[in-house]
Amino acid sequence: MNFIRSVFSQNNKKDKQSDIKIDKYIFKSKCGEKKLVCKFPSIKDEDIKKCLEKPDIVGEGAFNRVCLINSNDQSKYALRLTLNDWSENNNETVDNEIKGLEYQALLSKTKEEGGLQCPYVAKVQSFGHINKMNGQFTKAYGLLEFLEGGDLYEFMKNINKKDLIKTFTVPKIKTIAVKILQTLNCIHKSGYVYLDLKPDNIMLAQKNNITDIKMVDFGLLKKIGSVGQVSGTPGYVSPLMLYEYFKESSVVMKYNFDIWSFGMILLELVIGSDFNKLMNIQGDIVDGVIEHKKGIEKYINGVFNFKNNFINIHTDDDKKNATDFINLIFDMKQNVSAEQLLRHSWLQDIEEDPLEPINIKEDIFGNIDLNNTNKEEQNINSGGKRKTKKLKKFKKQRKSKKHRKTNKK
Repeated sequence: MNFIRSVFSQNNKKDKQSDIKIDKYIFKSKCGEKKLVCKFPSIKDEDIKKCLEKPDIVGEGAFNRVCLINSNDQSKYALRLTLNDWSENNNETVDNEIKGLEYQALLSKTKEEGGLQCPYVAKVQSFGHINKMNGQFTKAYGLLEFLEGGDLYEFMKNINKKDLIKTFTVPKIKTIAVKILQTLNCIHKSGYVYLDLKPDNIMLAQKNNITDIKMVDFGLLKKIGSVGQVSGTPGYVSPLMLYEYFKESSVVMKYNFDIWSFGMILLELVIGSDFNKLMNIQGDIVDGVIEHKKGIEKYINGVFNFKNNFINIHTDDDKKNATDFINLIFDMKQNVSAEQLLRHSWLQDIEEDPLEPINIKEDIFGNIDLNNTNKEEQNINSGGKRKTKKLKKFKKQRKSKKHRKTNKK
């Protein structure tokens, strides 16, 4: 029997939380529980079973693997599964994966589907749990749009440094900047902060098209004003977050944490592999290798030293705007918003309208717990998946390629 046709109607009705039985597996969707409309393609049973048992993996990270699924109409989807073994009771990994997929579904789905309809967020078709019928432990699954270009970090890593500026031209950087800022503007206006903005979490929808981007992995999402801990990846975490943590042993979440991370991405598009120097400095700060205040100032100075690299790729006519734009991002006293940056003159000469209308639904996340006030552990994320680590383990995790490289499809 056919996987989808045997379980779901082919219209646009909401998923009613029906159990989906495929061979010896049971899929339990969370869409209906979260009042989200899920639309499912028609997919063959054998494709699903192959992915579950002998997968052709198109990506694998610290917490999940992804295989390609083809629908009967030749459309492509990514089926993402947690890596825990069927006999392994790893509720934390599964729960964190479900939570991240839930956030991404809410952000990516249209208003008619119960979502926020933020631009440039990879679409989640469905998410939930998979159980074996013999009662063994569960995995988490997500059925998402397939993004064939991989992530921006891997794309940049494979470019010769001399070719970086030829590839990331000023017009293309501006287009990428607008799309990231439009997404952040939508998230911030709904009252939340992303906390894990980095090239690893920016996917290319098409191979070698660097401006066709989608953002992924929202497991660190927090409510603005909530109290939590240091969250993010070394090299992208705002110094304001570090200052506050070292002073108060906790952090009040602010939208401008994302703005700093956005600025770091702009620098990385220009300076390439030299960006690792900044990552190493910040990693040492969090590990306590450098005295806190002095270390943070060293990190900030390192950022400022690279600002000229960004400014100097512009023509003389555009240098003033570029200088003002990059300085505004890294001026921690300004608290500049994504919307203010979208109105900046540096972005006004691109083809699309930087400020497309955004209509925000009130409290789109409903009863989701986005407040994490556990002061003993930190949500330190390297590679797009939530993983709780104590601060002293930050450096070890930062050096792990497996944690940096994860699949976000």
